[in-house]
Amino acid sequence: MKKCLYKSLFFLPTSLFVLASLSGCGNASNDNKVVLRILNAADYIYEAEELDEETLQTNYSKYLGEDDMMDQFVSYMEEQGIDVTYVYDTFDTNETMYNELMTGKSSYDVIVTSDYMVQKLISNDLIQPLYDVSYTDKEETNNIRNNVSSYLWNIFDNIHPKDKNTNEKIEDKVISQYSVPYMWGTVGIMYNPEFYSDLSVEEVNDLFSSWEVLYGEEAHNSFSIKDSVRDVYAVSVVHAYYENEIKPLEERLNNNEISSDEFNKKLNEIFNRCDDEALSVIKDDMLKLKANSFGFEVDSGKTDMIEAKIGANLAWSGDATWAIEEAESSYEKELYFSIPKEGSNIWFDAFCVPSSSNELDIALKFIDFMSKPENAIQNMYSVGYTSAVSSPEMLDYVYENYDVRGAIGETSEDEYVEYNLSYFFKDSISNADDAIIHADPSTIGRTLTAQYPEEKDLPHLCVMDDFGTQNEAVLDMWEKVRTNALPIWAVIVFVIEILIALGAVIYFAVKKIIKKKLKNERKKMKNA
Repeated sequence: MKKCLYKSLFFLPTSLFVLASLSGCGNASNDNKVVLRILNAADYIYEAEELDEETLQTNYSKYLGEDDMMDQFVSYMEEQGIDVTYVYDTFDTNETMYNELMTGKSSYDVIVTSDYMVQKLISNDLIQPLYDVSYTDKEETNNIRNNVSSYLWNIFDNIHPKDKNTNEKIEDKVISQYSVPYMWGTVGIMYNPEFYSDLSVEEVNDLFSSWEVLYGEEAHNSFSIKDSVRDVYAVSVVHAYYENEIKPLEERLNNNEISSDEFNKKLNEIFNRCDDEALSVIKDDMLKLKANSFGFEVDSGKTDMIEAKIGANLAWSGDATWAIEEAESSYEKELYFSIPKEGSNIWFDAFCVPSSSNELDIALKFIDFMSKPENAIQNMYSVGYTSAVSSPEMLDYVYENYDVRGAIGETSEDEYVEYNLSYFFKDSISNADDAIIHADPSTIGRTLTAQYPEEKDLPHLCVMDDFGTQNEAVLDMWEKVRTNALPIWAVIVFVIEILIALGAVIYFAVKKIIKKKLKNERKKMKNA
């Protein structure tokens, strides 16, 4: 898989304007001319490039088109007799995109945004339903339902937006009515075992299987955390409530007293606490995490890991995939990725259609086009995150990436680890064995885990809701964490430095006065 530069919530500010016009080409009719306006995060779609020799020698090249994805869509529409032009803009954060829609300064037909923002957009009537119950029979949406994994649809079918006034969930609305999954991933810990040279790799792996390592002496001042309230919140909420609430739930799960679905439902309830009492608990936990860390970062964490400036990083799965591959190919270093056992965030970016758009039909054609297997593979290759598509073609692509049988032929039992992906590809297989990857052990806990979590981790993955009416309180709490006063030892050092500096100023001032006085005395004596 190719590198990913940024997760959608934290792209560098970019504004890209592209207008493609094929009005005089082929069989396109001017009567069908459509302008499709798209707003997406930067670097979040396939862009054609000249392939290096190494890539050309792999099977990847057969999947990649010669044109950018948007131009491929124009050609696809032309084949159907529809003349399409497009405007393609990018945004820096979900919040920037939200403000644009709220103010009405710009109008779009398709936007790509994160799951929590989809909830917020629904609550504020800023996006429209994509289809009615009969949409599966519509030609323009065949790829959406047939190719997007039912594992993701089941999650989308259970995410309800909140009433913007009462903060209560709107039970008759779910985000699957308003959006289509595009990419998905998790939040975990990327780490470098060599950085902790006093421990064996096995010991380091065991430590980083839990969030607790980020609060202990072993990782003190050696890791960075995202300058992002939602990502740090995900760590602190499960850490703060683990011993008293989550651990007892795990024991009930292990004793078969509750099902994995019941466990996940209860864990999600804990994960999404944001009342005032919970915010106080989470704030205290965040301060402990911050005090033990090297500091905050926005996007430098993955490069800091590659260059061994830090030993661990709170990371998005796509960033971890890129960093692991880059560290191995360019620096001969082995980085790892862990989804801690206490629980973590599973996130999604999705296609939506703003309420102001009058081009629902063509917007659906575009979303469906992006859900075609060959296009999903190109986007996944270019972006680095995991596509929502689970078609047989995507499974073949995953096999080519990770199954040792596709790389080295016959294998013995000790040369691979069975990695079951039937939960994600169940719509494309006749039996579960068809989705068991014979994976190189070196990819477990590394790129394969970052791309596709193990089935055992799924009950511990939670969707973080929009904070609703508590958004302001959460942001206020976060700002206090970020700007919190320095620890006592740092204050003492700071005061000592100030006193030393002040002493130096006084010393040189007094010395200057004395020198001037002596000079005046010598002048008087000379004149006398």
